[in-house]
Amino acid sequence: MLQHKKHQECGKPYPFIWDNDANYDDTLAFLYLAHSENLDWKAITIDPIATMPLQWRIETDEFFERQYESKILNMTDKAIVDKTAPQLIVDILNTSACPVVILTTGPATNVAASVAEALDMAPSLASNIREIHMMGSAYGVPGTNNVYDWQMTYNGVKGSCTEDAGQTYTGLSPPLIKNGTKSLIRPECRGVDMSAHGDTEWNVFMDVRAWRMVYGFLASSPADVYVLAANATLNMPVTLEQMELYASQLADPDLRIFVTELAKAFLEAGEAKWWDAQCAVAMDQVLSGQSIGVCSNWAEKKKTSVSLIWRSNLTEGELNPYGSVYDDADAHAPLIDYCLDGNVTQMWEVYWPQVNETN
Repeated sequence: MLQHKKHQECGKPYPFIWDNDANYDDTLAFLYLAHSENLDWKAITIDPIATMPLQWRIETDEFFERQYESKILNMTDKAIVDKTAPQLIVDILNTSACPVVILTTGPATNVAASVAEALDMAPSLASNIREIHMMGSAYGVPGTNNVYDWQMTYNGVKGSCTEDAGQTYTGLSPPLIKNGTKSLIRPECRGVDMSAHGDTEWNVFMDVRAWRMVYGFLASSPADVYVLAANATLNMPVTLEQMELYASQLADPDLRIFVTELAKAFLEAGEAKWWDAQCAVAMDQVLSGQSIGVCSNWAEKKKTSVSLIWRSNLTEGELNPYGSVYDDADAHAPLIDYCLDGNVTQMWEVYWPQVNETN
């Protein structure tokens, strides 16, 4: 078993890396994390794959462009480094005198690649991870799948399924005929209606193998691992009424506008919850020594596996195991604490006062 690096000065704030998919809820998370006294920021990295439904990717780009055009945000590329995200993460693990806290609120692609590279360089690098906090999985509560068939297409264009890379339509291909119906591409996701048969969560679904790899890499690591599961977010929808109420109390006028416009854009996406922002607050509370807060129920020290099995011929009521996370005493994985329930009152009491410090 690897042991954490020992250093007499290793206390708060902790070296911190945040890997995310640059969605609306990550933006909400950033407004909060920017003022955490627990964090010594080392890097923000962005997942390289198609991390969310096509509609969300298009509309997120449009939202930020509007903020630039209205002078609410300023454009700059000064903070962008020449290294890839995995290279940057490995460099930080290699050079940090104190163990690093990692938060991942998107697919775990960068984290999997960086830990794999670190282990190739020197297995001891994994001992320089203090904690990993992850947003994702439908673990613990049946029926909390949040990958839906309606997310797979936007304006007739498919853009959110695991086989998308091979589906560029040239106009020359003959249509696919299935059950007497013509289609330019295979319907649903690899022919499976994820609304009816899914048993996973979006961040896991976008790179299931990466999620499983991270679990495997951490099996012998001293790092503490925390996962905010989908069920913990179900009672935290984003609503315009609520966002306008709290935005009106913010001191900075540009921030008031930004938060309100973000809420409007987020709600256009079809489903809007506090996902990544809730995970960020939960992490911050854990780092402060407060285990019960915005997370009101932890399933502690669970040995779990991530399924890579894909099923295509499913009967009514049968679930596709791909991307599911389940208890497995023989799993090659660390013991993980899963947050299964959220405290919405605690979220508002903690989140908004800290965001009010943003300018």
